[in-house]
Amino acid sequence: WFRIAYGDCKIEKNTYYFTGPNYPPDRPEKPSGITRGKAGEEYTYSATAIDPDSDKIRYYFDWGDGNITKTKYLNSSETASVNYTWENKGRYNIRVKVNDEHWLESDWSEPLVVAMPKTYENPLWLFLEKLNDWFMQIFGKEILPVISHL
Repeated sequence: WFRIAYGDCKIEKNTYYFTGPNYPPDRPEKPSGITRGKAGEEYTYSATAIDPDSDKIRYYFDWGDGNITKTKYLNSSETASVNYTWENKGRYNIRVKVNDEHWLESDWSEPLVVAMPKTYENPLWLFLEKLNDWFMQIFGKEILPVISHL
């Protein structure tokens, strides 16, 4: 044991008083938003969670592609909405968790499965585009000028 005079170490500025137990936020609801889209387009997803102590909470959206977006701190039960764009086609599991201002963390939500489907192009159209490119290389003129402008 030892004694330090009040104000000598400035420790009184960072003193916290115990006011009771703090509980982690509840698991967020499954995120909401579209479940099918196109890669390269922006979409909005939302989630809501409650902190039993009414602490402020921050949402973490895991997009299933290695990226996570975190929000600013919001009030407990306030819905967070975040925009996101997937660059690649595929299927992604979006899940959300929250932590409160005391760094207690919830479990991850149930995932929302989102598909950014592959686009299947008409083989005839691809053939005509290649034919048009070939004519441009040989004759310097488009045979189907409509193709290059669509």
